[in-house]
Amino acid sequence: MSELDIEFKTPSRTIKENSLLTDIDLHELSQLYEDVSFKTLIIGDMKKEQALKSLVIGEDENHTLTSSLECLDEKGLDNSILQNENKLVKLVSYMKKRAFLSGCNQLVFLNSSKEARELTLLEDWGNMNSELIDAKELFDSFKPWQFLSLAYGDSIAHVSKLGSVSMEDEVIDFKSSSSFWEGSFVTEQKKVVSANLVPMRE
Repeated sequence: MSELDIEFKTPSRTIKENSLLTDIDLHELSQLYEDVSFKTLIIGDMKKEQALKSLVIGEDENHTLTSSLECLDEKGLDNSILQNENKLVKLVSYMKKRAFLSGCNQLVFLNSSKEARELTLLEDWGNMNSELIDAKELFDSFKPWQFLSLAYGDSIAHVSKLGSVSMEDEVIDFKSSSSFWEGSFVTEQKKVVSANLVPMRE
């Protein structure tokens, strides 16, 4: 079992996160966890099976943490994560990759050596998904990202100050040997709103 595999123990058996569930499983999980939901899968000749969709164990600490989340320093990202690990939201992607979310809309994915392999600078949460309106109080506590001398909402002219750039449609490809970063920035109405960046390893 890898370190990211998840199992849940019920009175009848141990259930893995991707297990197909019996009626007994559904009943026992519903009894054990107050906040649990299931999904229906279509398998083979239209046969329907139940599987676990989500559950919450204990209190959702991420909701109470957001007001005190730290921002990360992209100039020393690995050290910044190490020093502030307890003040970041810990995530696991659908591809089972570990990630940290900072209070400044910085999403960092780690490699197998627990080093930063990708930095995603996120658009303002309210603009990303109108369905998140009920979580406005939660997401209002996140600050806009900053990257080197660039900030969320800056004009596209500011990107060229960071290094060599080329633009196609609303995407700016970026590379800087001095800051050891490369990737792309996404723009809207000639303003920078998000980015996907990777560190250039020496």
